[in-house]
Formats: sequence, C-alpha cells, structure tokens
Amino acid sequence: MRRAQGTIEEPFLLKQKTLGKKTIAQGTIEYLVVIGVIVIIGLVVVSLSTNFFDDAQSIFSTTKKISSSVGVISINEAIVSNDGNGLIGLTNNSNETLTITKLSVDEVELSYPETILFQNTQKFFSLDEIEENFDCNSSQEKTKICEVIIFYKSTYGLEKQAKTSIVVECVENVILSGTTTTIQPLSSTKAITSFNFDDPHTIGNVNNTDFTVSLTVPFGTDVSALVPNILITGESIVPASGIAQDFSNPIIYTVTAANSSTQDYNVTVTILPPFTHNITLNVKDFQTEEHLTGFNIDCNVNDYDFINQNSPKTIDMNLSSYSCIFSKASYDSNTITIIVDDEKSLDIYLEPIIEYINLSDCGTLNITNGNYLLNNDIGSGGTCLKIDANNIYVNGNDYTITGDINATNPMNPAWTNLSIKDTTIIGNIFANGWDNASGAGFKGGDITMNNSKATNIYVYGGNPTCTFMGCNGGFGGNVTLIDSNASIIDSNGGQTPANQSCGDGGSIILINSNVTTVNSNTGATCTFYFRSGGNFSATNSEISYVNMIGGEGELTIYDSNIITINAHGRDYRWGNGSQMDINNSLINAIYAYGAITTEYWQCHGGNGGNLNINNSEISIIEAYGGTGTGSAANGGNGGEININNTGISIIKANGGNGIFWSGSGGNGGTITFDPCPTPKPDVNIDKGYGPSGDGLDGTINPSDCHN
Repeated sequence: MRRAQGTIEEPFLLKQKTLGKKTIAQGTIEYLVVIGVIVIIGLVVVSLSTNFFDDAQSIFSTTKKISSSVGVISINEAIVSNDGNGLIGLTNNSNETLTITKLSVDEVELSYPETILFQNTQKFFSLDEIEENFDCNSSQEKTKICEVIIFYKSTYGLEKQAKTSIVVECVENVILSGTTTTIQPLSSTKAITSFNFDDPHTIGNVNNTDFTVSLTVPFGTDVSALVPNILITGESIVPASGIAQDFSNPIIYTVTAANSSTQDYNVTVTILPPFTHNITLNVKDFQTEEHLTGFNIDCNVNDYDFINQNSPKTIDMNLSSYSCIFSKASYDSNTITIIVDDEKSLDIYLEPIIEYINLSDCGTLNITNGNYLLNNDIGSGGTCLKIDANNIYVNGNDYTITGDINATNPMNPAWTNLSIKDTTIIGNIFANGWDNASGAGFKGGDITMNNSKATNIYVYGGNPTCTFMGCNGGFGGNVTLIDSNASIIDSNGGQTPANQSCGDGGSIILINSNVTTVNSNTGATCTFYFRSGGNFSATNSEISYVNMIGGEGELTIYDSNIITINAHGRDYRWGNGSQMDINNSLINAIYAYGAITTEYWQCHGGNGGNLNINNSEISIIEAYGGTGTGSAANGGNGGEININNTGISIIKANGGNGIFWSGSGGNGGTITFDPCPTPKPDVNIDKGYGPSGDGLDGTINPSDCHN
C-alpha cells in the first residue's frame, strides 16, 4: 500500500520498540526530540515622550526603542510611577497564539486569567499589585532594574517561561484601563514657594524669575545661625528646611525636581541699619537769667545708643543750636529727656521703632501684634490676606493688594484691631462678628485705615440663631479712616430671630476721608426691642449717606459735606433720635426723629434728637417726637435745636401723639436761633395729642425767626 508523500500516517500515534531495558519511540519520525527553548530577551531602555498617550498601541509606534528581542516574547515597555502603579508591555514574536498565565517581577508573582497574546501583537499588563517591590524612589532616580519571568502556554498547551532583567522607566503617573494608557513623565517642577524665619519673624521675598530670595531682619540680629522654614514644589532642597545656616553671606539653595533637574536660588539676608534720631536743640529755649553766659546740656536718651557721644556739653551763648544723634535697635521707651544743669527741662516723644515682618504674597497673617511690611503688589481672585490673630498692623508701603482681606474667624470670634497704612485694596475688608447658636452674637472687629483705599468695609455684629434669653445680636465693629477712601462702611449691629435685643451699631470716625455710605444701624428684625445706632464723627470729609438708625448715638461733624443723615430711632420700642454737634458743614437733610412704638404698655414714642449747629448750611431737619401706640404710651417730645450762623429751610420738631387709653401727646421742641437765618425757615413745633391729654407747644427764640 502506497502512502501519499508529505503526509503523516497516524500523526499522533507513537510506535514502541524495546532495546534491552530502553524504550524508544518509533514511527514516521523516528525520534521526537523535545528541545528546550531558551528565550533571551534583550534589555530594553525606554525613552518616554513627554506627551500623553491615550492609546496603548501608540506608545509602541511613537516611542524610541532599542530592541534586541529575538525570542518568542519580548518586553517592549516597562514603566512604573512613584506610587508603585506600573505597566509592562509584551510582544508575541512567534507565529502562534500564546497564553500569558503569570509574571514574576523581582520574585513577586502576578497571575492573569489565561490572557491571550495573539501572534505578532503587543499587549499591556498591569503591575499594580507589586507596589512595594516595584515603586521608584529618589535613590533610583530615572530608572530601576528588575528581574522578570514570563510564564506562558503555547498553542498546544506546553507550559514555558522566559527570564530576563529589564530596565524600568520611572514616571510620575501611569494608569491602565482596558487598552487606554495615560503616562505622565517625571515632573520638572522645582521652585521655592515660601522662605521665612520664625525668630526674628521675617517673611522672605521669593523671586521666581531671577531665582532669588531676599529677607530683611532688624538691626542687631545675629544672622550666623538663623533657621529657615522653606516650602517648595519639587522633590528636595539643599540645604534642607529647618537647618540653621550662617547668613552672613549669601547662600545658594538648590531645589531638585522629580526628573532630577535642579534650580539654584541665591538667598540674601540684609540687616537693617539702626533706628536714628537727630534732635536739634535751640539754645534760646534753655536760656534763663542764671544761664546768660552758658550752661550744660545733656541728651539723656535712656537706653538708646549714641552715634556721636558728645554730651554733656557746655553751651556757649554764641552757639545757636546743638544736636544729639542717637540710635536704637528696638524700643522700650519712646521718650527722650533733655536735661539742663541736672534739672529736667524737656521731654520729646519719638515715633516708635517697628520691627516688620516682610510680606511678599497673599496668605495668612497669624502673629499676634505682628507688624507686616508689604514688599510688592500682591493679589488673588478671592481672599488675598486672611487675618488669624489680634492686633495686626499692615504697612502697605504704597503697594496694592488685589483681593479681599478677611478677618472673620469662627475660631477667634472676638478678635480686635486690624490697622492698615499706605495701601490700596482693590477688594473688600471683612471683619464681621461670628454668628453664635449658643448665645449672643460676637462683636465685629475694629478697623483702622490710614492713607489707604478699600472698596467696602464690613464689620457688622454676629447674628445668633438661638431664641432663649440672652441670645442677643453682636455689636458692630469700630472703623476709623484717616486720609482714606471707601465706598461702603457697614457696622450694623447683629439681629436676633425672636424676643431678644439686637446689637448696637459700631462707632465710625472719618478724618480727611471720602465714603459713599456709612451704615451703623441697630439690628433690623428683632421682635423684642431695638438697641442703639452707632456713634459717628467726621472731620473734613465727604460722605453721601450716613445711616445710624436706632438713634441714641452721638454724631460730631466738622468741615464736612453730607447729603443725608439718618439718625432717627428704630420703630418698635423706644429709640430717641441721636444727638448731634455740627460745625462748618454742608448737609442736605438730617433725620433725628423719635421712634414710633408698638402696642406695649407704656411704650412711649421716642424723643427727637438734640442738635447744636454752627456755621453750616442745612436744608431740612426732622427732630419730631415719635407716636406712642401702646396703652398708657405717650408721644415723644420734639428735639431741642440750637442754630448759630446757619442757613436752614425746614425744621420739624413737633411732639408725637399718644394713641390708646391714657396716652398723652408729647411736647413740641425748642428752637433757638442766633441770629435769625435769612431767609427764615418753615418751622413745625406743635404739641402732640392724646386721649389722656395734649402736650405743650414748642418755643422759638427769638419768636419771629420763622415763616
């Protein structure tokens, strides 16, 4: 029987022939020699592109490789992130389909559920489960070497393995999801973001363009062992943060990025010169009968250090003046004493020496009694400066702050005193009292601005949410503006939800300043009774609207222009119009009438405010008494108004009415002119009326000074 050439009869049948004690397989192929395949996998060094790759396949086509794979399987990618998440890319170089069963990386095995690797294709395998053995660290820099064993099955089920060592590329982040891979190269970011000293309190000016850091410390500071606090973006900095250094000369600090690139910073510390005063004394100031020819003078400056120690000195009558020059690094006393012949003659007050903390960027100011000096313009989209301590002083040094200054702090709700000088603030200042659910609302903070500008200033009192007795609104904060401008100052008292009293408005002082609207009212929604509006003082200032509603406050105004003053009592229970002293000012309207009360027993109407007005121009004054609407509640009395050298058009100071049983009318006010204004004003000082009796008509002195 002939057999077809090239075919194999019984291809899987093995015939056996015995030779002695040996059994030899015999058939169409006499001996089937199973050859162990040694797979040598070339070392692949991968140079990653800095671009992101959305498809795993694209890594192979776009990344440079040096491939020497000649075995069945080759490793074409091996990458790992800092947290140990990694990928390994395998290529099937054979002409059959292989099944990957597991991988061993540095003796840590990962099993895969019969993952198919088709012939002449590539596939990624996740290495996330071997984090601790596979993660990169600073000592390995860009790469790490791992031993890898690949376990796989051939098409016919033979179990095989390939073993090699590979160089793994370290990257910042790697994510595998299906066939999608995201790779981020190691970061090149390396910068100093903050550099400061705790002792002395100094914040450095970090320049990330010139790569310099400059700090200024007070005169007398020992710079040989200063300890810096340093924040960076990157992997490390040398010398390290928290290590004392000698800053007598500039020091180079080197920041290293994750990709091992570096950036040097030149850090310089400058010692401020001593604080000096040169006092020139006029000899004539010290001449007396017994000192006609000369006398001894001593510049006794307590613990100050002399720059020129030239006293005491005998002053000749031919010498017109004499100077004392002295210095001091810090101060305990701000007064020097001039001594003549051992007798105290003159005290001279010196401006205090301020040890500044340099301020170069937005952030948190949290040093109690800290004096901060702005070194450049700073800004942010929201809050630029967060105030977290009492008695903070910011010298803006004529720079600009863009963004808000926020001093509202629930952890320190009763804070006080934020002072700002020589600063332009393109934003708001918030120093509101914190709301309190367990008791009275907290007082707003106190703000002082000198030669500065702000958009709005908010220092209103906190609003408690509780309803029990003592759950009152917080008082508004106090605001002082000197040579400064703002649009709105809001210092209203806090308000309560039920049966409690609201907070008083704060005190506002304006000197040589311009403000559009001042609000310092008592809280507006209390159902028990209202407290007082705030106090107000203005000198040489321009204000459109002054609202001190709630009354009871005091207003003092000199050399100022105001459109409207609302300082009347808040309608509900009591509330008199505010008291005012106005001089050399121009005001369109003043409303200082008493409150209209509600239906409570003997809840009398408020009285009109009492006003003293000198050398001013006023269009209208309303200082009439409020209506008493409760049982046995009387109308309020009209105010007492003294007008000297002032033009006035309309005055209303009539008494309020009593509405219900046993309520009486209030008395009309008293108006005194010196002299009578020209033209004469329209005046209403009529008595109020009530079921229990009417009030008395008011009086005008002189009596004919009205239409």
